[in-house]
Amino acid sequence: MSDRPQAIPVQAENIPAEIKSTIQWCTWKYASRNGKRSKIPLQVDGTAARSNTPSTWTDFATALSIYSNPRSRVDGIGFMFRPPFTGVDLDGCRDPKTGKIDPGAQEIVSALNSYTEISPSGTGLHVFAIGSLPPGRRKKGKFEIYDSGRCFTVTGARLDGTPATIENRESEIRALNARIFGSNGAGTGKASAPKNSASKTLTAADRKLLQRLFKSNKKLKALYTGSTDGYSSPSEADLALCSVLVAFTQDADQVDRLFRSSKLFRPKWDRKNGDGTYGSRTIAKALETKKPTQIGPYSIRGGRFCRDRQTKEGVVTDPLCNFSAIAVEQELRDDGLNEPTRSYLIEGSLDDGTSLPTARVAASRFPAMNWTEESWGMRAVIRAGNSTRDHLREAVKLFSANIRTRKIFCHTGWRRLDGRWVYLGGTTTGEVDYEIDLGADLSRYRLPSVASDPLSAMKLSLGLLELAPLRITAPLLAAIFRAPLSSVLPMDVTLWLEGVTGSLKSTIAALFQSHFGDFTRTTLPAAWSSTANVLEKRAFTLKDSVLCIDEFVPGINLHEFEVKADRMVRAQGNQAGRSRLRSDLSERPTFTPRGVLISTGEQHPPKASFLARCLVIEISRDEIDLAKLTEAQSTAGRLAHSMKGFVDWLAPRLDNMGETLSQGFTEARQRMTKAGRHLRIPEAGAHLYLGLDAMLQYAESIGAIEKSEADKLRTECEQVFIDLGEAQAVIVEDEKPSRKFFEILRTLLDQNKVALLPTVETYSEEPQKIFGDIIGWTDNSSYFLLPEAAFKSVSTFCRDTNSRFPVTLDRLKRDLVKEGLSEVNPGRLTLRHRIPRDPEHPKHVLKINIERVQNLLELDDASEGNGAAQDLNNYQGEGDRDAL
Repeated sequence: MSDRPQAIPVQAENIPAEIKSTIQWCTWKYASRNGKRSKIPLQVDGTAARSNTPSTWTDFATALSIYSNPRSRVDGIGFMFRPPFTGVDLDGCRDPKTGKIDPGAQEIVSALNSYTEISPSGTGLHVFAIGSLPPGRRKKGKFEIYDSGRCFTVTGARLDGTPATIENRESEIRALNARIFGSNGAGTGKASAPKNSASKTLTAADRKLLQRLFKSNKKLKALYTGSTDGYSSPSEADLALCSVLVAFTQDADQVDRLFRSSKLFRPKWDRKNGDGTYGSRTIAKALETKKPTQIGPYSIRGGRFCRDRQTKEGVVTDPLCNFSAIAVEQELRDDGLNEPTRSYLIEGSLDDGTSLPTARVAASRFPAMNWTEESWGMRAVIRAGNSTRDHLREAVKLFSANIRTRKIFCHTGWRRLDGRWVYLGGTTTGEVDYEIDLGADLSRYRLPSVASDPLSAMKLSLGLLELAPLRITAPLLAAIFRAPLSSVLPMDVTLWLEGVTGSLKSTIAALFQSHFGDFTRTTLPAAWSSTANVLEKRAFTLKDSVLCIDEFVPGINLHEFEVKADRMVRAQGNQAGRSRLRSDLSERPTFTPRGVLISTGEQHPPKASFLARCLVIEISRDEIDLAKLTEAQSTAGRLAHSMKGFVDWLAPRLDNMGETLSQGFTEARQRMTKAGRHLRIPEAGAHLYLGLDAMLQYAESIGAIEKSEADKLRTECEQVFIDLGEAQAVIVEDEKPSRKFFEILRTLLDQNKVALLPTVETYSEEPQKIFGDIIGWTDNSSYFLLPEAAFKSVSTFCRDTNSRFPVTLDRLKRDLVKEGLSEVNPGRLTLRHRIPRDPEHPKHVLKINIERVQNLLELDDASEGNGAAQDLNNYQGEGDRDAL
């Protein structure tokens, strides 16, 4: 066996993306064992990899990199199976010279009709499909089939005529397994009845119990799926599984059915052993270990808790209550930031046998025992006595010593579990030792456990760019794929999709939101009509995800809507939540936004500082390709598979992305920065570019887009982000308080609601006629405004038009000085000035340079003619008004 065989080279481009995106890979090399050639799975460090130990596996890119390095001396790459993938190994069925396949093997390949490739030797075939296997045998002759505990070599040498993707073939796999091994897995091809009273078929109650146990008991999961690691013999593992089961049910027949459905079941279970079978004796032994009826001084007698008390006459048994109760589960709810909150699920029954409803009790409320009143009412009676509740609390705890724990995550996004990054997308992503509960209102967030055909799904995502001009679709798609990067580098900008009613803004937003679940325009996850606290909590819960807040249409509630929008957008922009105190002065949890915010609305709040934290995208119905929109909506369910493939691709790279993203952000911001613009505007474009770039890297890696096309798209979209930034800068400039102040003054002067007097009094035979409230004076070069009077006039105008001036008078004074518009005395925000027409009474005024105001308002004297603005100089009107 000294000659080293030559394996078929790995053709990575043909390997399906469904398994490329998983972290279930290794390398392998030929070795000789007991005179036979075998293939040894290897870890990254060159030591043996184990098919039942995920910590020894790696991602596809790493495995391929090691294989591609000649110095590694490995012969190929391998895939470790676990649900939902199933693999069929057909050995020695192919002639490597002619490519001819045995008829029996070809029949199996045709029946499964899923991705099939040629083995490294060229003499066998491997079929990959999605589905699960019943308990029983896995090998017969040259046929093997596995869904866990086995490694397959992977070549990418796809068999001609078979699909390029891994297909869901649940029923076909079951039928094939039954045909090869028989319906009972014994290999005879004939079903046989069970040898005792218990049936192998699970009842609905059995399946419900199993589902519940899988979510709460990791040990049971491992045993049930056939893992005997840590047990000295199969018999010890059998007893361990039965012991776990009897902790939840003392029905021997049910335990028997559940065991028979597990992968530990084998013919020995029905072998005669003394007075019964091996199985019945194992169950009986497990039942002997069930929870006792006496622990210390406490016991359950007559269906109620009692306490043994030592007296001079002997032991006296005192009832503590008229019920028994045991905590069967404790829930740990984890929001990803604060300490997990703990609660208990307590089952009980009255001493007459009446079952009590399951009580969910917060750990902090358990010690006082008042929860019995709240959960069970008058029926549950605790006996009188100063210490009775203390004894009852101790008894419940002692009898609940083997309580199982359910870990529940109350957020989406990244968590490190068992040494690897897992994206919580609204499902358990194939795991069973934890749950995700986002609450009923966010239940539509749900990524599939496996990305089905992620290549075609990614092409659908890229196709969304064609629904409308890139200035609409590019930032939306970039923001969607930017969201899973939020834990590494938060995105501090909000996208604001704006258009009149009927412009399809909510429809478009829902379509892009569908990358994270099942959404339509009527089921978006939030609305501006919700309270600020609700919006704040949802932005916190949706970590590394997207929260679309719909319908900013203030109407008469303008101030309320603006306050909420300002609070949310500032929280996103500053990455800081609102701190609050409890009644005992301890701090409440702070809910900081942890993902990406997208808003839709018919308008936006006017504050310049608010808008600097947004990117406004204007949309109209005429810009939407309705035919493409309809087609995209019909396949919207596939977009979540695109996102699932993306986060699976990100997972093994997450630890090393921090520096790369920071550097990429800095470089993109430099390219988009223009002198004099608000610095947050180029940062918005840089954040979007990071999302776009990461999306295109993933799309390139799975073959959804060619590199040249991706580079072209990067260039086009970067220019789009720059153009959007320029448009945003204009919006911000228009909303500057100083600009807004002088624009409103122009309007008030045009309407003769305010007046500016000349600094030098003039005389005429006619009496002087003044229009409006006097707010100051003017000469040929400056305005001398009375601060309070001018500000009051402007504020009143805003209030009358159902809006608010964005800043206070003090802030406005500071802005005018900072922008060089106002001349002031040292250390003050106003100028003490003597007006020539009233020299004996100096005034504290805002001395404003007229030319600079005209520049601010972008006015040209030649083009403006007699318009109001030159003409802040004129306190009187035009036309037939009286002259001075």
